[in-house]
Amino acid sequence: MDVHLKEIFGSFSDQFGVGRGSDLLKVKGITTPLLECVFRTIAELWRSAPWRRLNSSDLLGVKIGKASDWSPLERQPFKCARFLGAGSKDLGVDLLRSEQDAVGPTGKPTKAIPVNGLLRITFGGETDLFPTARRMIRSLGLEIAGPSAFPAVEVILPTKSKSLVDRKYSSYRTPHVLELKWLIACLKALTQVHPQLQKIGKFGGSNKFDDLLQNVEISLPSPGEENSVPDDGPSITVRVTYPPKVTFDFIPKLDETDDRDSCSALLLSRQCVSCMKELPADGAPRCGSCKAVYYCGMACQKKDWKEIHKDECAQYEKMMERAAELEIKELSFPVLDSERSCRWLDQMGLHGKGMWRRICKCYHSCPFGHLPLESLVGGWAHTAAWGLEHGSYPPDAPLKIQERQISSSQGSSNSSGTHSGANSSEGKSGGRPAAASAAEGGGAGSGSKMNCKLEGSPVSSVSNGGRSNGTMSSEGSSGTRCNTYGSERSTGSDGSSLSSWVDYYHLRSLTFFSPVAAILTYPLTVYNIVTSICASSKTILAKHKEVTIHYLGPQGELDWLPAFAEVGHLLSAFHSGSLHIVMVGPEVPNSLSGEATGLGKKLRITYVQGLYQEEATALFPPNLVVALNAGLDRSGTWAGDLNIIKQQAVPTYFTDYAESCCLNAKQVLLAAELPLTQPIVPNAFRSPVRAHVPFTDVPWFTNGFLFGVNT
Repeated sequence: MDVHLKEIFGSFSDQFGVGRGSDLLKVKGITTPLLECVFRTIAELWRSAPWRRLNSSDLLGVKIGKASDWSPLERQPFKCARFLGAGSKDLGVDLLRSEQDAVGPTGKPTKAIPVNGLLRITFGGETDLFPTARRMIRSLGLEIAGPSAFPAVEVILPTKSKSLVDRKYSSYRTPHVLELKWLIACLKALTQVHPQLQKIGKFGGSNKFDDLLQNVEISLPSPGEENSVPDDGPSITVRVTYPPKVTFDFIPKLDETDDRDSCSALLLSRQCVSCMKELPADGAPRCGSCKAVYYCGMACQKKDWKEIHKDECAQYEKMMERAAELEIKELSFPVLDSERSCRWLDQMGLHGKGMWRRICKCYHSCPFGHLPLESLVGGWAHTAAWGLEHGSYPPDAPLKIQERQISSSQGSSNSSGTHSGANSSEGKSGGRPAAASAAEGGGAGSGSKMNCKLEGSPVSSVSNGGRSNGTMSSEGSSGTRCNTYGSERSTGSDGSSLSSWVDYYHLRSLTFFSPVAAILTYPLTVYNIVTSICASSKTILAKHKEVTIHYLGPQGELDWLPAFAEVGHLLSAFHSGSLHIVMVGPEVPNSLSGEATGLGKKLRITYVQGLYQEEATALFPPNLVVALNAGLDRSGTWAGDLNIIKQQAVPTYFTDYAESCCLNAKQVLLAAELPLTQPIVPNAFRSPVRAHVPFTDVPWFTNGFLFGVNT
């Protein structure tokens, strides 16, 4: 009788586990954000209802990242998945170590516990759980998909007894932290992929599906502190296959059609992304899937596909789909080719005029901060500095009350672009290191940046073609939520909270034909960070105090003081505090280093020549650090700067040209133990002038995207 009961209990426990779960808070190294992520991921899988079509005989392969992404101790423990209980109320998921573990000696699917063990998730009612598991869920408020969806997560191992009866029993243990992270990656990928299985018929009462191989980008939980963002850790590629061993050697066809609009095409130069060979401007071959990268022919495409593009093609396709949302439709200007900047300036009637000379190739040899003044009537007079007709640039004068009232009444319908603090998230994997910088520039920061930060040579310094190790998804941190780059905006009816270029142009009564935003993107990005995004700086301003900003790696900004004066005017109109910007970088000329300039009552700028890592300790402590068009993956000097930023623990914000650049930067920050606390979002005050990059059509804008750490 005892043997019979033992066999019945062993059969039950093999199928459904024992006691329905344990207290995962006892897992060594566990954090609340990680637990929340585990339960949220399981709830999302439950809601996707894979059991409606799949049963235990449908085995899916799961490969997380590449072998080179992990140390020997972090090798993927579970490589296959199956769904249990289709057609019944007792639902579950098995993660197995190999395909062989899912089949018995006859090669047919088996539910027996394999020798290597498995990780099993079972679902049931709350009363079925161990009391400790119930208390854990209640105390932490963990997400549950429904009254029958309380999950139990256990690793099940067979006993080592030689007795035939005892071998039917199983032992149970709580998963390790690493196993829980793998569990999150597996389930996130399965939730996205299983609906894509194409049913081709039935066999033996079960659905049969067409072969599938799908790569998806997943964000693993952050390795940071207890209060870190749970889904904002390193991004990784997860490959799901059905059946597990299916392989494809698919390379998209080259597409020679050119569906770009006539305004953006402009017969601009093209290059092969692999060999950098010059290509015809009209109809250059590009990847037929993502339509984002260009090739000289099949040989280079095959080479690039194998080495890089296979892992990023889907990501680039998503970027291209979002391109239209990044265009600021009210401010429509020709695409700027950095190699032909003189032509763009001629089109705008600005060649050889004022501050615009800084983006002109004719003045590339002129040191930053030393644009010649001979051509400027009256020196750096404001009108001469802008080189525009009156009414097309902001006057060098405080805002009038009347202007504030006009702004309040007009508002800004059809705001073009997401508020910089809007929520967003990212994802893709990689760990693929960026290649060395191809030409003259490095990154921003205290190291060398691109020759001209206003789309001036944005291409020559792009490591690996600015190609990323990750993708963007859509969740973030600041109060509003948007799934794409839609028109989220704040509502500062008095003009104190500018959320877009439309707001600003209305406020200053500027015509939308004025290109001043192409330069004002620098000072207004800083103003937006200080007054709308960074909570601590807003508090300081509200207390009538001064916010000190360490501004890393200035270049063209050293010649654009008339543009930065606008920050002082906006502060005077809408805020009681003041701003002190300390510009630090090797491009600061020796003649300016140590000098201070006052721009009105609310703004002063100090210049310091040198690398930030060497000068930071001698500077007044900052309330905020800013690096625009940072290029974290494109300069070798950032390691020391990031170490200083980590030690200071003050809010630090970066911008960069494209999503791919930001995602590379995210990997650099994670390596420096600085996980993102401000997710990657489109910068509301990015330049409206799109930059031309010869080897890719991925959207590229000066100060295009914003992200931050220590925020």
